[in-house]
Amino acid sequence: MPEELEDQKDITILVVEDNDELRHFIVHILQKEYRVLEAPNGRIGLEKVLAEMPDVVVSDVMMPEMDGISLLKTIRNNPNVSHIPFILLTSKAEYKDRIEGLSKGADAYLGKPFVVEELRVHIKNLIETRLLIERKVLWCQGSRWERLKLLKINPEMND
Repeated sequence: MPEELEDQKDITILVVEDNDELRHFIVHILQKEYRVLEAPNGRIGLEKVLAEMPDVVVSDVMMPEMDGISLLKTIRNNPNVSHIPFILLTSKAEYKDRIEGLSKGADAYLGKPFVVEELRVHIKNLIETRLLIERKVLWCQGSRWERLKLLKINPEMND
């Protein structure tokens, strides 16, 4: 596991789900590892995405006020938050529904009922991938000093 994930409480997950019982269950299983925010619908979820910039969004598809697909499209069209990994978690698990969600930019599409460990693995993999990309971008953009710090090498020893 990358060193960055050693303190996972620095990672924020937003759970957007209109079913109170299921939302609280998901929050409960994730809050042992992550900081978890919650929203009962897509409209409030969008407000929290823009205010909190979570590291991952886990959202239901069918919700009042703003559904999960609309939330996903809105996030993907906003350059300030379009990079946030997005997992759709829904009872709409037919092939055409999965393709629609994935084609709109979802990083994963899990059907309900879901396996808790599968959700955890998707979240962990998405976070690790984003951290690797971030590290690569910093590497390419950084100075020699910053690149050496990323490698944990003392640049004074190499001069």
